[in-house]
Parts: sequence; C-alpha cells; structure tokens
Amino acid sequence: MMRRLFNFGGTVFSMLLVIFVLVWFHKPILYHVETTFIELQCRRLLKEGEKTAATLKYAEGAKKYPQHGPFHLSLGRLYQEKHQLEQAEIHYRQGLERLPEDLDGRLGYGHLLTQQQRYNEALTQYRQARKYHGFSVPLLNQVGQVYQHASGQLPFKYRAFSRWLDLWADYYYRWSLLSEPEQYNTLLNFGVVSQRLNHSETAVLAYCEALLLYPDSAITRYNLGLALTELGVYNTGYQQMTMAIHYLQEHDQVPHAQRLAIQLQQVKNHVNSYRDPQQLKDAAFPERFQASCLSRQPDKKAEEGQTVAAELEMESPPKPPVAHDGH
Repeated sequence: MMRRLFNFGGTVFSMLLVIFVLVWFHKPILYHVETTFIELQCRRLLKEGEKTAATLKYAEGAKKYPQHGPFHLSLGRLYQEKHQLEQAEIHYRQGLERLPEDLDGRLGYGHLLTQQQRYNEALTQYRQARKYHGFSVPLLNQVGQVYQHASGQLPFKYRAFSRWLDLWADYYYRWSLLSEPEQYNTLLNFGVVSQRLNHSETAVLAYCEALLLYPDSAITRYNLGLALTELGVYNTGYQQMTMAIHYLQEHDQVPHAQRLAIQLQQVKNHVNSYRDPQQLKDAAFPERFQASCLSRQPDKKAEEGQTVAAELEMESPPKPPVAHDGH
C-alpha cells in the first residue's frame, strides 16, 4: 500500500514539475520559434527580390518583439537602401542598444551617418566597432570613406585641412589594400584620393588594378584617362575618357555621358591653353604601369577584351566591353 502511494506521489510530482517547466519556459520557447520563423520568411522574400514585403514582415516582427535586435538592424539596412534615413537611424539605434557588438550594424549605421555628413558621429560608431572586433577590412574602408567624404565637402579656402583629411583616407585605404588587394571599390576610392593629393602615378596604378577586377567601369576608365593627362600622357588619356563616354552612351546613360563629355572638353581646353595641340605628344608611359596592369589576369568578364595595358597602346579606342549583372 505504501509503495503504491509512494509511486502515485512521485507521478503527481513529476507531472507538476513538467507543468511548471512548460509554464516557466513557454514564453522563451515561443519567442525563439516565432522570431526564427519570421527571420526565415524575410530571408525568403529578400531572396525573391521582394524587399517591400520583407520590410513589412520585419516591421511586424519588431512591433511584436521590440526587444529582438536583429529585426531592428535588418529594418535599418532596408530603410537605408530606400534612402529613408530617419527611419533607418531609429532602427539602427534600437538594434545596437540590444546588440552593441554587431559589426554589420555598426558599419551600416556609420555609413548612414557619413551619408548625412555627420562625420564625428560616424567615427564614434567605428570606434565602437574597433573596440569589439579590432580593425577589419570593411572597417578600414569605411573609416577611409569618412575622411574622403569630409575632405570633399570642404571649400577651397580650407584646402590645407582638406589635404590632411585626404592623407588620413589614403592611410586607411593603403592599410586595407595591404590586407586584401583585390577590392574594386577601395582601389577606385584610393585612386580618387591619390589624385587629390597630386599622386597621379599612384592613381593610375590603382585605376589599372581596379579595371582588371571590373573592366566595365566607365567612371574608373574616365578617372584613369584624367590621371594620365595629369602625367602628360594626353592622347592616351583622352582615349580612355572617350571610351568611358561611349560606353555610357551605349548603355542608356546619356545625361551622365553628356556631363563627362563637357568635362573632357574643359580638360582639352585647359591643356590647349598652354600646349600647342598640333605638337601634343604623350609623355613616356612608364613600364611599371603596364607591369601593374598585367600583374593579375582579368576575370572571365574581360576574356573577350584586351588587358588595360594593351588598350593603352592602341591607336584608336576599342569598343567598350558589354555590361554584366552584379554591378
């Protein structure tokens, strides 16, 4: 009798324990299951290109679970892509309050602040990112962009301070490229900063390397031509700039092409003001530029075309390469 009573008591206790555990852990389990399900739905929508639907789904999730940081950070990125910067900032702040160590969130919020010309606040975000993760390549690039953009906003009378900012941008871009050389955007930005610092040879090297990674970039080719004219390689420089303009015209970017054509004419007028157009000859094209252009083979996008070094030696500009998806 006592044994049966003891067994019954043990069964009742076990049932009460199970009920207690289910009640105690019900909300955390439900929270985890529902947030995971919402996240999977949103990722599926994003994969299908349904960004608006994904934004609405994330917003529903953030409203139901405001303490869930990943929803807020995802909303921050999506609103930023739509240029709804005020909404993006609200969600970045809320997300980072809950996930202060999230690197992508810090970088995204820092980039948003840079877009708004709030450079000191952007650097504060990047310091927080460095505190948790050290200097990563994306962080180095974005710090460089802060200094580059800040320099570009200064009027000419502050050119000394602007140069100081460009030197810092140059420093961070160099550091990034030493860690990871094959970065198209960083090479392009590094070339722009080098031109501002009157380091035209370095700019040509950077643009050549960038064109090996992305031969279809009209802006890189145009900048390459401009840098070459600064070195006295006039005809080849004009050639590259003309190629870029033709490329934009063939790909329905006529307004942009027209602006660059006006700039090209201004460059020619400036050169002609102190050089006789009839006697205009290119300066010697340094071998190290060609060596740089040939240091790595272009990817598959450039297999049908010529290398940058070969293009620079042509008498007439070849037809620009066809655009590819992904850029």
